[in-house]
Amino acid sequence: MLKVLVIEDERIIREGLILSIPWLSLNCEVIAQASNGEEGLQAIKTLYPDIVICDINMPILSGLDMIKQTINDYHYKAMIISGYSELSYAKEAMKYGIQEYILKPVDHQELTHAILRLVDQIKEKRIFNDFIKQFKEEINILKFKSDYEVSWVVRKMIEYVSEHSH
Repeated sequence: MLKVLVIEDERIIREGLILSIPWLSLNCEVIAQASNGEEGLQAIKTLYPDIVICDINMPILSGLDMIKQTINDYHYKAMIISGYSELSYAKEAMKYGIQEYILKPVDHQELTHAILRLVDQIKEKRIFNDFIKQFKEEINILKFKSDYEVSWVVRKMIEYVSEHSH
């Protein structure tokens, strides 16, 4: 079950986002909600959500500033919900890897499809990370064996994966 954090300063919109989406059928659970960017920042740091859905323009700390401060350290997928259709906001969001930008008023079907895309991305990343972890374990087993048992090609693969998987 993926953990979702909803951050929106307008209570009616925030509650609408939480109540109108069939979270369990999307393999998600809303673990918390926040009404401004500062509360959202603290929730991200303590709850480690998989998905963060937030407004851009919020009191105390904007959604984009909150994302700038946390996305690289807490590795979540973010979705912006905004009343602003200005291209500059979308471009700024893209700098931080945000691929989902939904305009208010929110179309719940569009929101559901966007959430599903994020869920799929997270699943793919986890599968890839599991593959890399398993591959590294196998590499360690091969390293343990004598170098004479490991072919030149395998050694080159080990070097490549070691250099490119962080």
